Amino acid sequence: MRDEKAVGALQGVWIGLNLFYAGFVIVPQNFLPGLKVGLWINATRYALEGIVFSSLDHLTTNVQANYHTPFYFFLECNSSNEGECYGTMQQYVDFYFGGEFSSSNRGLDLGMLGLWNVVALCGTWFCLKKFNYTNT
Repeated sequence: MRDEKAVGALQGVWIGLNLFYAGFVIVPQNFLPGLKVGLWINATRYALEGIVFSSLDHLTTNVQANYHTPFYFFLECNSSNEGECYGTMQQYVDFYFGGEFSSSNRGLDLGMLGLWNVVALCGTWFCLKKFNYTNT
């Protein structure tokens, strides 16, 4: 882009799309079927999945499901154990991301992030080699 205003606008769009498709704004299970393509081509999604599962995968902390919350119903708790319903951190992550994120995707996460780095490096090299914008 030749001017700073266009670059600033496109930068905001890029950041917004990254956050939107990473699972920060809308969790993966709530995407419409046609929009799931963005979830699979966005590098930030793979970074988030890797961070979540490298941090929380084997954590033994129990997570309390409050009465009549979505997590409470996900655990299939009944009213007899109204205040005493607990799940594991793995169950909470599965609930929160709708089963879309998995620790078994670690190889895919690393591979896609590596691929995105190569694409970014090649794209940067190409732009520096072929485009010569000067501010005059």
